[in-house]
Amino acid sequence: MRVEGALFGCGGEPSRDGEQADALVLIVAQRLARHVALRIDEKKQGSWVLNFVNDNLAIMAALTVRFGHVVGDLACVSMDDPLLADSAKFVEAAATVKEEARVLHVLVQSSKAVDSKQQSRRQAATKR
Repeated sequence: MRVEGALFGCGGEPSRDGEQADALVLIVAQRLARHVALRIDEKKQGSWVLNFVNDNLAIMAALTVRFGHVVGDLACVSMDDPLLADSAKFVEAAATVKEEARVLHVLVQSSKAVDSKQQSRRQAATKR
């Protein structure tokens, strides 16, 4: 996968950021393949979510490189080394799976509540 386009200039010599994004795509694709092989049930390995992630690796790589979120030298990065330039800038969303499930549940319930209120308002407006 080659990263090209307006972020890194079109045509001519590839920029340093473009080369960095190309390298990042390869690394993340390898890590994703390893994760899927080791952690994802075989029946779910063809999931649309995994296909979506795989299809958008180049975009993700281009943006993360462009905004300086990636370590400087990807040539020295091993399979288990972190890729973030400064992980202190990023906050862990939840420490455990239970907390993540709780957060997801709250988000789903709140979106249902908002949707319900909007539906009630629409019904009230059509009755007028």
